[in-house]
Amino acid sequence: MGDPSEDWDHTIDVCNTISQARKHIVIITKHWNLIPDKLLNKIKRLKLCINTSISALDNDEQIHRRLHEFYRLKNYCNSVLRIVSCDFNKENKEGICRSIIQDELFKHNKHIDTIFRPSNNNPLILNEIINTRKVKFLSSEVLASVFNKETYFGTCKECPDMCGIL
Repeated sequence: MGDPSEDWDHTIDVCNTISQARKHIVIITKHWNLIPDKLLNKIKRLKLCINTSISALDNDEQIHRRLHEFYRLKNYCNSVLRIVSCDFNKENKEGICRSIIQDELFKHNKHIDTIFRPSNNNPLILNEIINTRKVKFLSSEVLASVFNKETYFGTCKECPDMCGIL
């Protein structure tokens, strides 16, 4: 468990082992640690899909690092920007600022949208920075901040985005 970037050597070794199943392999990471150059050709050989998880809620350094890795990886794999988006409250100063950042993130090519699912006591809700609503997810209702009403929110099997592998 945890982010694959905690141990890239191990992550790529596991991918190499499971590649024998001849299925698409998707890695979802926040790039807490950068992928070492020595692994880039292995990633290319394995034909991985790497989803770089990013959000307008990240700080400037995190956004810069994640965008850098997203673009760096395009030469080695199917690199996808996985944007965790929110319905920001534009009547809130912080909500406006984060909304502008989010709009910029969506301008990058090859991205998918992921709905933010906060807990009821999340400071973003308590401080009215994001708008939320109850949505049906699988067999229950969950609290979510939904930026794009068309974003798919259901099982992987039916998902049109397929984590960017298509």
